[in-house]
Amino acid sequence: MDLSPGDKVVVIDEDLKGEVVAVVENEVRIYCEDGFEYTYQKHQIIKLGGDGSVEFVRKEYKLNEVSSTSSVEAMDLFRTAVNLIGKKPVIDLHIEVLAPNKKFETLHEILNFQLDHVQAVLSAAASKRIRKLVFVHGVGKGVLREGLRSMLALKYPTVEFFDGSYHQFGAGATEVILHRFIEIK
Repeated sequence: MDLSPGDKVVVIDEDLKGEVVAVVENEVRIYCEDGFEYTYQKHQIIKLGGDGSVEFVRKEYKLNEVSSTSSVEAMDLFRTAVNLIGKKPVIDLHIEVLAPNKKFETLHEILNFQLDHVQAVLSAAASKRIRKLVFVHGVGKGVLREGLRSMLALKYPTVEFFDGSYHQFGAGATEVILHRFIEIK
């Protein structure tokens, strides 16, 4: 992601939004709405578009290029485009839908990829002021469901979640309601 002074950005996993003051190699100094300057690594920043929407970069990488990177760098490499359509968008988290052509070495990499996608969706939903979402995770062994709910409980205290419509999804979905959009990173 190319950043330059004057770009509007938000900080991942923090309640900070501001403007880029300087970029030196991988470090970005931003002046935030609270009146303070902070320094973050590029991978901790998401650039906002001119209309205030989150910009995501879709890139294709071979697995051997990614396997030597850290998990934070891998999160940036696998960032996917987020399309939110309708009043209550339904996001399918099945890996064959999210990344049909990607190869993963471990189940842990797949889970991290799926949870990273959830974070991108939440951020995009907050920027578009969408309050309700449904994440379809399937039933299976419940690993993705538990990972999703644990992440929501730990990282997003202003997000309410519960089982999705049993009639529509069976036991394989989690519905999310966003409260206080400013706190979604």
